[in-house]
Amino acid sequence: MVTKENYGYMWECPDYFELDGKRFLSVCPQGLEAYDTKFQNLFQSGYFTAEKNQLGEFTEWDMGFDFYAPQTFVDPKGRRILIGWMGMDTPEYKNATTELGWQHCLTIPREIGLGKDGKLIQNPLKEFENLRKSGKKIRESERMKVILPFELDGKITENFSLNFDHKFIFSYDNNNKLFEMKFRDQDYGCGRTTRKTPLENPEKLRMIVDMSSIEIYLNNG
Repeated sequence: MVTKENYGYMWECPDYFELDGKRFLSVCPQGLEAYDTKFQNLFQSGYFTAEKNQLGEFTEWDMGFDFYAPQTFVDPKGRRILIGWMGMDTPEYKNATTELGWQHCLTIPREIGLGKDGKLIQNPLKEFENLRKSGKKIRESERMKVILPFELDGKITENFSLNFDHKFIFSYDNNNKLFEMKFRDQDYGCGRTTRKTPLENPEKLRMIVDMSSIEIYLNNG
């Protein structure tokens, strides 16, 4: 198969699969030029549509700081499941856990589906909801303490900002149609700074937080 454009100098972790009659090739291309809202990681990870020996548009799997080498499989229920490596090795990252003898982990298993626009969507497995114990509604501008791990589930109607101890901020700018994740404290982010992603019509936000990671899902995947 060939691509219309140049996509780096090496592809790692290839994974070909079919879903709802469509064919896809997931790869990790190295050597792509970074832009303000595209290809922001050290190495990239995404998928092509694969039809008639021609690869179509390349779409990134994840727009966060640490995501690489995803692989998919079909579970006994017939669902296409994706698990990615939540870790990027770069001199700029000084992960605090290295002093404890470990770093990096795997993402929450994600069920892959086909969206209305033909792009793939991904959400945590339904079974993950069994871990929920209790819930509370958060009012605008409310400050509260939460016990890790926790999950935030809400609707997006306008500009908003979530502020974690003034060190990590997740926000949406409705004028520029842009989401942003930003570490204001370099020690807190261990070298991570900012990631941005455009989205025209934001509606739903789901955030899952544990002791060492945050996974954010927009618009049902």
